[in-house]
Amino acid sequence: MKLQDVLPVSGLPRSGYLERCATPWFGFDSEENYRNRKEPESNGGQNVSYRFNSLGYRCPEFDTEALLRVVSIGCSYVFGEGLPQEVLFHERFAARLRTEVSKSVVNWNFGIAGASNDGIARLLSRAVPALNPDIVMVNFTHTARREYITAAGEWMTYSRGRKPTDRITKEIFRHFAALSSSADN
Repeated sequence: MKLQDVLPVSGLPRSGYLERCATPWFGFDSEENYRNRKEPESNGGQNVSYRFNSLGYRCPEFDTEALLRVVSIGCSYVFGEGLPQEVLFHERFAARLRTEVSKSVVNWNFGIAGASNDGIARLLSRAVPALNPDIVMVNFTHTARREYITAAGEWMTYSRGRKPTDRITKEIFRHFAALSSSADN
């Protein structure tokens, strides 16, 4: 993903994910990982369906009309990797809100797997003015997550658990690991 995708001049940024489509597998939620689970029937044997809007977010389009508008922002916990849409905490909140207030509710999910707190804050600063939500739910992530813009303008994220395979990314991750500690996070 290029820098201009992460920091667009105007409007909402693209997620970097698939756009305008649905898929049964995403990220670490793969058919192989599903078969290798200790409890393969934990979700009733049903594949999760990931539906992405025109900017690649796992939510309705941003022109969806509703009396109450909710923005949910965070990392993979908000994105809901490996989980059906209806069980995500913010979707359950939106469903309960619909029932309690008897009004239409739209929940826009700005979850990005591996997002850093800087990325979450930057996305929040773009989403709130663009969508004018009534409710904002922010789930900040682990403190050691970082972002990096390469010399070629490519945007990448650092997360301790991720193991890159190419030499250059391994070197970048080695430097980030050296910078990550409880003293500077």
